[in-house]
Amino acid sequence: MTRLSPGLGPLTPRQRWRRVRLQAYSWALTGAYRLGAMHPAVWRLVARGYHPVLDRVAARHARVACQFAAVDVPAYRDFLRANGAEHSRRLADFPETTKHNYAGVYDEQSRCQEGRLHRAGVIVDESSGSSGKPYNWVRGPRELKGIYRNAAGYIELVFPGERLFVINAYSMGAWATGTTTGAAMARIAMVKNTGPDLEKIADTLEHFGPGYDYVVAAYPPFLKHLRDRLDEAGFPWGDYRIRGMVGGEYHPGRLPGEVADGLGGMRRVACRDLADLLHAADLHQFGDREVTRELRAWLRLTRWHRRYLLDGLSDRALALSRFEALALRASLALYPALRPLGLPRLLAGASRGLLDYDGDVLVLVGAAGDEVEQGRVLMRHWLTLSGLGYTTHPLSQIIDCGPTRDELARRLEVDDPTSLLHVARVGRPKAPAAPSARVKDS
Repeated sequence: MTRLSPGLGPLTPRQRWRRVRLQAYSWALTGAYRLGAMHPAVWRLVARGYHPVLDRVAARHARVACQFAAVDVPAYRDFLRANGAEHSRRLADFPETTKHNYAGVYDEQSRCQEGRLHRAGVIVDESSGSSGKPYNWVRGPRELKGIYRNAAGYIELVFPGERLFVINAYSMGAWATGTTTGAAMARIAMVKNTGPDLEKIADTLEHFGPGYDYVVAAYPPFLKHLRDRLDEAGFPWGDYRIRGMVGGEYHPGRLPGEVADGLGGMRRVACRDLADLLHAADLHQFGDREVTRELRAWLRLTRWHRRYLLDGLSDRALALSRFEALALRASLALYPALRPLGLPRLLAGASRGLLDYDGDVLVLVGAAGDEVEQGRVLMRHWLTLSGLGYTTHPLSQIIDCGPTRDELARRLEVDDPTSLLHVARVGRPKAPAAPSARVKDS
């Protein structure tokens, strides 16, 4: 099939003026985004401090990008004209582009700004062909920087560690995932690009030893083969810290039905369905002076704290970087002065993404006056889940806050809100949790 290669064509004075305005607006939005992603640590801070206003900024940026491409990208101008959408203004009015109606119809040059394919610094990736045909994807230097920046920030957010060592087991060559992963990870970690070679990975782990925080990036079936290969060789898993990062097929994180059905007295709720209640409860919690005072007394955010090795909740257990721990310490110390300025909303916003994934929250429903027996039920469920490789993370603030407890009871169709006894999210841990110290009786 011969692909189309339309030219940009002459622009009217009105289109030129619109192009200048849109470009200035696009630069301003892109500049603000780059400021928030100039370093992986800043990227993580922005990601954890999500606010709904960012959704509106992203939607506006997408709309500006479409409007800008409509006057500056020949293929997109032709695509809009062919679909009767050349005068679109709202984001919803722009037709969706796909491999079949856009990437496979127009050549690479016409899909570039001003119809120019800048060759210096351009990298051509090739998709795997899972949709039936491999596609070439041309990426310029600016786009690649954005991809690397986002990938590096995400890895440090999900896989924190002082000595990250990424083993890139994706296929090498022109494949998009392999080369991109290797280049992106080099910003924040040691990287070895082994490709999907079991023996090379086993040799790498043995050669460099257990002194690193390993992340093996691969497709899910290959990770299973790697686990089997290392098990056969008697690999000392207990001495190593190894985590997997998968690409390709998506695997949902919800509990299997047979596991959830065996937890008597528990109600299962999708994580995203409770994200709004968690945020409201966090706002209530951080807005309460007494709760915040108790939290400040219980946190151990520096190793110089006199009780760091005795009790409390440490920065390591919370997976906080030094900068994040310092920022939290400062904000809690200045709480009386910063509270009127919106500190509770900022602190609550840091956990907004906590339930933004396909997982489960379990709610224990039982007789409010029978705490001992319900405690036994809860303990049995904890042990059952632990034996299956799952861990739980309490979200008790949802039922500690009256309005959110009542709303949760309404959603679960429970008549008595006081019968909601325990709330926790459940899932497989990404890495072993750093324990907090506890005073032991001698």
